[in-house]
Amino acid sequence: MEEDKPLNLNIRDIALRDSFTLSEQLCFGLIFLLFITFSWVLYPNSPMLLGFVFVITLASMANFKIHEVVHPFIIDRIWTKVFCLLLPPISILFLFFINNHYFKLTSIFSDNTVYYTLDRNLSFTGQYAGSHEIWIPFSALVFLFCLSTQLFLIPKSLYFINKLLRWCTLNVLLILSVGFIYTSLNLQAPPFTKELDAYQFFAHFAYDGFWGAFAILWMFTAYGLAIVEYEKSDLDFLQSKAPLYLMVSMALATTTVAIKSDVSAGFLALSYAIICVKQIRFFKLKDEAIFKNLKKYSYSALSFSLLYGCYRLIESFLNYSQIEAHKLTSYHLFQDNPIFGWGYNAFQTLAPYYSNAQILDTKFEMAPTGLLAILTELGILGTLLIFSYALYFYLRYHFLERDNTFSNNLITGLFILVLLSFFENPFFSIPVLFSFWILFFSAFRWADLIHKQSDEVDTNLNLVISDTSRKVPIVTNPKKDRFK
Repeated sequence: MEEDKPLNLNIRDIALRDSFTLSEQLCFGLIFLLFITFSWVLYPNSPMLLGFVFVITLASMANFKIHEVVHPFIIDRIWTKVFCLLLPPISILFLFFINNHYFKLTSIFSDNTVYYTLDRNLSFTGQYAGSHEIWIPFSALVFLFCLSTQLFLIPKSLYFINKLLRWCTLNVLLILSVGFIYTSLNLQAPPFTKELDAYQFFAHFAYDGFWGAFAILWMFTAYGLAIVEYEKSDLDFLQSKAPLYLMVSMALATTTVAIKSDVSAGFLALSYAIICVKQIRFFKLKDEAIFKNLKKYSYSALSFSLLYGCYRLIESFLNYSQIEAHKLTSYHLFQDNPIFGWGYNAFQTLAPYYSNAQILDTKFEMAPTGLLAILTELGILGTLLIFSYALYFYLRYHFLERDNTFSNNLITGLFILVLLSFFENPFFSIPVLFSFWILFFSAFRWADLIHKQSDEVDTNLNLVISDTSRKVPIVTNPKKDRFK
């Protein structure tokens, strides 16, 4: 189902739609500020930064009430939606606190050396590893997710989402430029930091595999914005802003040759191949002469992206022995606490007690794949909550026939990142995780707003009744009236 045709709005409707309320201003400002912070800070997982984020995002929950007070339309469904959106993350946080036990280490003395073993006598609800140190970072991420849900509730116009994503894309372009400068200078680490060559950094991402995942998300966003900018304007293609966003998308794809992580580089190249297919289909529908030339370049880019992506993925499977050992470690961790998991960042703490002799001398900060990380940290219960949450949104989008081009582009990028999480752990990076949440809720809010008027999205009331259903009282005498 394609987008509805734009409605003829009067001046008042346009002003209500495109003028941000106080709650929209707060939502826009907080999300954009945090997005910039996470994407430019080299260590976004630092406890100090996450402590600051915890305070800010916890206070931002008051924005739901502000939204109810200042919104110009009827929004009688607001608190029902808030409850449904926040119940799963708050449930995970609640499970974390009721399982707030410390893991137990037993000391063993041998040859004047102290060794430690992990006590596996767990209670039914399990134990969380080092929870006295991680409750603030974990709570910060939960409330950061809660802040992201505001993108599904507060925007009352497509203009809000379009502007937010355009500004975020501009920020990504700046990061990309800095990354190319660092690469061209052959720096061993970003300025004023320790050497990070062992981590294969790109720009301010300590591991270039995280940059690859980040680029996939914003590459599809930039392409989606290009189509939106062209469709909404009456200008020719070259006079619109569409070529700018297509160039951003292509520039993000070119970083695949600078990424040392084979898996992320392969996924990034194949993702751009998908965009090339979308471009070719789009250009075929247009009559402008420029599109015939662009179609030729798209075919060339498609061929190169497919070949290079397959080559990098094949390379990734040749060096897999150590990753397999860490996968086995994650699996053993999951076996010992399958229902509730070990808690946030548990792999780094507990891996030495489960690793085999091949990798005892190596330090691994995260589980090797995103799926294993979720199972290890949140257990089966948390994993089911997360997948059910995402599945509900997609099924709602599908069965309510909210299909549209822009949302489809965003969802394609999100789906590719989920596939990538079966081979790497992109969600360990907070910039990637936060970007995923921003685009997730933006895609589904866009789908709602494009198929309904702004004053009908968050209400159950029938604000306009069809003539066949309308009943108007007509007075026939002082004591009787009838309806027609």
